[in-house]
Amino acid sequence: MKLKKQVLTKPRHRSPKANMVELGIQLSGIKRQFEDPSKLAVYLNQQAAKVKKPFAFPKGTHFHVNHEIKAFEGLYYIVLNQQLRPAKRLVYFCGGEYAEWPTKEHWNFLDQLAQATKAQIYAPIVPTIAQGGGQWPILGSENFTSIY
Repeated sequence: MKLKKQVLTKPRHRSPKANMVELGIQLSGIKRQFEDPSKLAVYLNQQAAKVKKPFAFPKGTHFHVNHEIKAFEGLYYIVLNQQLRPAKRLVYFCGGEYAEWPTKEHWNFLDQLAQATKAQIYAPIVPTIAQGGGQWPILGSENFTSIY
């Protein structure tokens, strides 16, 4: 099995924990399931069954900052640490979100980020590929800034 040099050389801009997570992902082989079209089809069918229901936070997700589910032009998004006049605003795009919705770990990270930075965070819930997604209707449009 070949491992990317990037993971093993510990780039300066990534934490040791991030390097270990990436190495674990590579060793698990989870990404290899997308190389075979038949395995990809099975995976997408499994995901389609999971995402038929409306978005809900994963079990065990707890926030220490306020949060609210909102909608804009058919797109659902979460606002964490909502304030009248925030000093900082962040938009968070979850990696891998086209395949699955954000996990409990994503939400825990965002909760910690909101606490540490005091920033107001926007996290769009992008339609997954299994939902017929793959395109985000307002990405790149002049309306994108209307969310915040």
